Amino acid sequence: MNSMKRLLCLVCCFCWLSVIVYGSKKISTFYLSELKCENLINPLGIDNVTPHFSWKLKGDGWKGRQTYYEIQVASDSILLAQDKADLWNTGKLKSDVSVMVPYRGKTLTSRSLCYWRVRVWDAKKQISSWSPVARFGVGILNKSQMQGEYICLLYTSPSPRDGLLSRMPSSA
Repeated sequence: MNSMKRLLCLVCCFCWLSVIVYGSKKISTFYLSELKCENLINPLGIDNVTPHFSWKLKGDGWKGRQTYYEIQVASDSILLAQDKADLWNTGKLKSDVSVMVPYRGKTLTSRSLCYWRVRVWDAKKQISSWSPVARFGVGILNKSQMQGEYICLLYTSPSPRDGLLSRMPSSA
């Protein structure tokens, strides 16, 4: 009977200690949604090497305002999962801006495919989890980088039905 009291006391102490340690942590009940780059969701072929990012905050716990944010941009989504932003990491920045935040990382080039995510802090210092990873692609920015030939229907007789699919040089 005495050992039973000790076990019960030990379990109660453990539970009480757990409440003290884990109960004091602030669990975020808000999240980020509608991640946009250049006002588009996951755009491919943007014509800007200094894109702008936007996001919205939602959830039951969201009643205040954003006080800080952190953006990470990487050349591969796996790098973000490993917390390695090779193109840009703002660190924790004091700002309530969540619309059209300009990119200030490494120089982007034509045909760059980039992945990004963001997290925020509210006025009560609660931190959101990282947003889902979003992406954007930079299009071809210089005409000299475009290569190819036009594809068209070549008519060999007066009837269009007798035509053959052919490649024409781009100078035609």
